[in-house]
Amino acid sequence: MVMRIATAQKLSSGLRELAQNVSRRLWIASPFVGGWSATKCLLDTRWQHESVVGVRLLTDIENKGWLDPATIRAIAGRGDVKHIHGLHAKIFIVDDCALVTSANLTRTAFERRTEIGVFLSGAESAQVIGIFERWWNDAEDPPNGWIEKLAVPTQRGVRNGRGDEPGGARLRKLHSLPPEPSEIGGKDAAPKIGSLVPRDVARPASPTAAEFHSLFKQAKHFFLCNTNRRHDRDAEPQMRERGYAAAWEKFSSTRRMNEVESGDAVLFYANGYGIIGVGRAKSPLEILKPGAPDRLSKSGNEPEWRIPLDWLVWADKDEDAFHSLKRTLTFEKVNGEKYRDLRNRVRRHFESLAGLQLTR
Repeated sequence: MVMRIATAQKLSSGLRELAQNVSRRLWIASPFVGGWSATKCLLDTRWQHESVVGVRLLTDIENKGWLDPATIRAIAGRGDVKHIHGLHAKIFIVDDCALVTSANLTRTAFERRTEIGVFLSGAESAQVIGIFERWWNDAEDPPNGWIEKLAVPTQRGVRNGRGDEPGGARLRKLHSLPPEPSEIGGKDAAPKIGSLVPRDVARPASPTAAEFHSLFKQAKHFFLCNTNRRHDRDAEPQMRERGYAAAWEKFSSTRRMNEVESGDAVLFYANGYGIIGVGRAKSPLEILKPGAPDRLSKSGNEPEWRIPLDWLVWADKDEDAFHSLKRTLTFEKVNGEKYRDLRNRVRRHFESLAGLQLTR
């Protein structure tokens, strides 16, 4: 069948069936993007784990209140996102098939609104794919750090997947989404960077490969933090176990540390070995006075400057460190084109170490 019209539950189940069998391409145009749970129900998770699948999202990034940051981060970490001001079209392209529909990529659209869609293949889908490609070429790349500025969608304080479109929380449920794919075992399980998880501490958080890739693709700033291994043997394990990047020498470090924002990337460096860990900042700089009971380092007369973060990966063995750097300052910035190659090599090093490279 070249064309099939669907409404109600057949609309969501038809999309899920296509996405479960994706092998080459998942392209989406949607002004609103809802929660991660609903997205997995509609698009499955195969596209996350199949590196040969090209993933694209066209949206309007000015719809900040109606773009769920968790879902956007997952898509951006696996593929590319572009911006079209005033986008209203909703298109889902899976390999050589297309769904042109009135429904946004949200739970509200597929569960609570009366929507319709046309499934296309053959020549008709080729025309839609061509239009998408033209739009993609004309679309804009979002600025660095834009995902961290997205607000979690709310509507009169209601979430739970219902407030992801204007008016959605007031609508009664009409249909059910397909079941959420299992995240425990099987083909739907999210791959973990498990070989980098330290044996003796709870950190790092063991992210999916897509989440780790997303940090390097979407972080607004990148920093190097020295572990101070040679001068304080307790500092490095304290930072590792408790989740901080810290400094006790002022120099220019505090100026750089003041620039750190939530979502920024921090590369952890041990002199003589190289980069041994990668983390994501949870909040801006904290300053603790000498003698404060919660300090990581109990010695010294300098304040303790530190950044709370989630360690994402950590090399268990020093020989698994990224060795290209010979030395680094206490805390320095590695942004811009000058350090692009370094950042890419660090990302590839840890992905390769875990056997989870995401290729294009």
